[in-house]
Amino acid sequence: MNIDTSKITKNWMKAAEKNYGKPFFPQKRGMDKINESYLAALIAEVSGIKYYTSENRFYYYHDGTGEFKPMTDHSVLDLIGRVIVKLAASMEQFKNIPPYFCTARTLDSVIKLIKGKCEDSTFFSRDQLQLHIHCANKMLEFDRKTDRWIAKPFSAAYRSRNRNPLAYAPRAKCPKFIENLLKPAMNEDDISLFQCFVGQCLLGYNFGQIFLVLVGMAGGGKSTSINIVEGLVGKWNCVELRIEHMGSRFEIGRIHGKTLLTGKDIQPELLSGSSVAKLKSLTGGDTLTAEFKGSNSRLDVTGTANVAITCNGIPRFKLDQDVDAWKRRIRVIRFERPPTKNKIANFDKILLEEEGSGILNWALEGATRLLKNGGHIPLTMEQELRVDGIIDCSRSFDVFADKYIHPTANAIISTAEAVSFYSKFCKGKGWVPMSERLAQKAFHAYMRTQYGASLRTDIKVIDEDGKLKNRRGYAGYQITNKKGV
Repeated sequence: MNIDTSKITKNWMKAAEKNYGKPFFPQKRGMDKINESYLAALIAEVSGIKYYTSENRFYYYHDGTGEFKPMTDHSVLDLIGRVIVKLAASMEQFKNIPPYFCTARTLDSVIKLIKGKCEDSTFFSRDQLQLHIHCANKMLEFDRKTDRWIAKPFSAAYRSRNRNPLAYAPRAKCPKFIENLLKPAMNEDDISLFQCFVGQCLLGYNFGQIFLVLVGMAGGGKSTSINIVEGLVGKWNCVELRIEHMGSRFEIGRIHGKTLLTGKDIQPELLSGSSVAKLKSLTGGDTLTAEFKGSNSRLDVTGTANVAITCNGIPRFKLDQDVDAWKRRIRVIRFERPPTKNKIANFDKILLEEEGSGILNWALEGATRLLKNGGHIPLTMEQELRVDGIIDCSRSFDVFADKYIHPTANAIISTAEAVSFYSKFCKGKGWVPMSERLAQKAFHAYMRTQYGASLRTDIKVIDEDGKLKNRRGYAGYQITNKKGV
């Protein structure tokens, strides 16, 4: 990083002496002692570093990339030493700085003082109205009057730490990406949906408060598509979505500062756990408390991350009686077309290398359409039905029971019978049924909440040996139209 000693003007030095005293304190014996508070203020001035208290971490601005990069305390110690050496070599006031001022003990004292002078707990807090995208060679600002992206030079004023790795080239195209990846896997409506979502990921802010689910057979292009999005956004801005750990203490801290969370080949049962409710908070603008390992600091963050999940089967979410909220969040793309015969190894890397700037322009078109539509991604009738399908799959027992279980005088229904027909119903729909234990619990909960029925243990059924046995179940109910299940 650059050390700009030109910032140390006479006026600055007068103000610093007024606030902190003279740079050196005379000693009765030996050399003068350096004023560590003065030195800390001076280094903060010439370096421009920031101490982001929310993460207990230093950041410095990199002129070449236009981004703020993290620094370890050891890097700051080295910086302090280099500042002292440069001051001694270039400024008359500091030419007599003795070498022992650069000892680890002195520098460690100074670094603690610098933290207090450079601290900022909101430095990277982003307003959703700050519509800019940090590319490898330019900053792009969205002009709402013309609905166009304007290229601008890098500046620390953007406070950006989420640069993407692709260079902006306004005339670049991506024919292979569209013809060889997207069109073989998706229809035109799904390509449009995907383009808006990728544009939102490029913006780094979840305007629509949604998450994308890619469902389909293995080899259909789901993982390659998500890898492209990660490469477009920048791997350093992405993190794995660990569904099973979302309720743990430090998980929000682990993903803080990332703009894209991806869960690849998620098993359907993971999405039916209690931790999955955090997905709504992460994408819905809720306030979350982040804790960090090795630090006592806590940070209240707003859930604006973009989330993409891939599954080979239809996922089943734990809805918790909050169907409408889940329905607003979920967007689904089905990869139902047969995989291409001529597969290309590392196709995502090849496309990013050959057509990266063109894919960037394609994503910018999606971002433009998203912003012109108020941050909303509209759905076709078919896409809405897919969301309804996932909602129904997620409440599969209730869907089955609503259709087939009805009050009937002098009828009986055993728990085993209900679970058996439920499993057949799911297989007919192409859904993964709940485990037998969970299906039993769902059956009893349904009968209790829907009918106020009491579970009995004296339901008479004939077992496989032809003997009459008592089983758990309900009297006055039956499964209708069993042949249609």
